[in-house]
Amino acid sequence: MGAGWDTLTRNPIKKETVISRRWKKYVDLFLNDEESISALNYRFTTDYIQKSLFPGVEEFYSLLRTQKFYVTRNIYPIAAAYGSILGFSGVLAEEDNKSKRLETFIEKCPYFQRYIIKGDSIGDAEMNDVLRHYLKKKKIKDVVGIYVSKKPKESQMNKDFAMNIGRNYGAVNDFIKYGHLDKNFIST
Repeated sequence: MGAGWDTLTRNPIKKETVISRRWKKYVDLFLNDEESISALNYRFTTDYIQKSLFPGVEEFYSLLRTQKFYVTRNIYPIAAAYGSILGFSGVLAEEDNKSKRLETFIEKCPYFQRYIIKGDSIGDAEMNDVLRHYLKKKKIKDVVGIYVSKKPKESQMNKDFAMNIGRNYGAVNDFIKYGHLDKNFIST
């Protein structure tokens, strides 16, 4: 890649926008027919999905005894496969604007009052911002943001999230098991 890409990728928002557009283009070109979807369904077996998860992820979701919704840019067959194995109540797939989708969800489902948002992207941070905004306006009662860092170093912590974890979910699982956590959950 040239210097233009290097300049572009220094801005995380622009980088994520480019990646999102590339993914959408890829889906439109290669994942839009029955044969492609069938091949994906064949590949994304329970065993494959479980092996692809970071340590403690499956336990993490099993510990959350509440309704869980998966908001993702990914296509529905893949999102649904993961959602099924991880016990999600619903899957909101192919969401290019996660924060806008979350706003719609909050407005249409005002009875959901306690949220956990877990994620690792700019779109997930925007969802966290939306939830904190609704909390400030007293439209929801509680929000806990969990940022999943590729390299959990203090210099890479996301201060806008209440909790920062690495890709091994063991510590947060212990917190859930031995602490109190009773909230609706939005995952990305």
